[in-house]
Amino acid sequence: MEKQEQAHDTRPRYKGVCEACQGNLYICKSIAQEAGIYVLGHGTCPKCGAFLHLVFNKDRQEFECETWENFIEKMKGERQNGNGHERL
Repeated sequence: MEKQEQAHDTRPRYKGVCEACQGNLYICKSIAQEAGIYVLGHGTCPKCGAFLHLVFNKDRQEFECETWENFIEKMKGERQNGNGHERL
């Protein structure tokens, strides 16, 4: 059996900066982000291993990246103030 070549991913990549290590990242949008729900993204920094919450900024055409821990703390605070996601 011949080894099949893996398909080349031709989706556009957008710049982001890891909040933990300040490394440059080049990120594809998630399926939800492609559908216009720009706040539904997450991934791991290949440089430092930090788990990141990824928000696509449509105006700047780049990603805003924050560590998952900072994202959760921010959501907890906003939820207590009545401004956060109801299902955290």
